[in-house]
Formats: sequence, C-alpha cells, structure tokens
Amino acid sequence: MMLWARLTWQAKDPSALAGELAHRLEVPARPGGLVPGARLLRLGTCELEVRPWIREAADDDPRPAGRLMLEPVPNGEEAPQPAPPDSPDPLVLQGLGWCTVDLDRAEADLDMWLGPPPAADEGAEGAGGAPLLDEHLGARARLREGAGLPGAWSV
Repeated sequence: MMLWARLTWQAKDPSALAGELAHRLEVPARPGGLVPGARLLRLGTCELEVRPWIREAADDDPRPAGRLMLEPVPNGEEAPQPAPPDSPDPLVLQGLGWCTVDLDRAEADLDMWLGPPPAADEGAEGAGGAPLLDEHLGARARLREGAGLPGAWSV
C-alpha cells in the first residue's frame, strides 16, 4: 500500500507567510489548496500549501514561524504540470530529508511513503539501500525515491 502526503506550512496568517516565502524563494504565490484560506507556491516537482493554523491541542497556539508539516492526502494528487520550456521553474524541490538517530526504524516506519532505493547499477555509493556516509550531512543516510512524498527523493 502506498500513502501520499502534501508539504504544508501552517501559519496564523497564511497570506502574509506565503508572500514572505514567495519573495524569499523568488516564486509566485497564488490562492488555492485543500483548505479555505490557503495559498500555493510551486516548487517544480510539488506545491507547498501555506494554510491556516490547525490546532492539535487546547494549548497549541500558532508559532511565530508557523509549522512545516507533511499532510496525508487520501488517494494522492496529481503532480503539477511541468513549467513551459521558455520559463522553467526558478526553484525545484529535489527531495526531503528526515533526521533520526535510528535509521533502520525510521526507514521501516516511513516505508509505505517511500519508493525503492537507487538501483545498484547506478554506480552510486549506497545504491540498493545500503547506508552511505554523506559528507555534507556528516551522518549516515539512505536514499529512496520520493514516491508518495513531495520531491523526487527522500534522504
């Protein structure tokens, strides 16, 4: 079974945060999303939905910087249409990173959201699902296709 998720950023004022993010990332923000009052920012391979704060407990007040989330989407959603060749996307989300101290447990917990690891014949260290030491992260990591998660890859 495959599950899908949308990248969302919950905020007290979605319009203001979407405007700030659009300016910083140099991408347009537009109305839309799965909930009223949301704004969308196209990130090439997916869309970031900036939406109103969702209170998860009585004392769960909006945080000044908001809250970045992966929101489940039943039955998935269509990928954004590719940008026209004459105006490529200025920013493309290549993948998501997931930090943990227990790599095996995290990979098992997230397995239903993930695609396969890179093929062993791609020649990359870590191909076939073996952990690799990433010099930029300073940690061991596994690379998996994004599948049901935004972006092409999950680390």
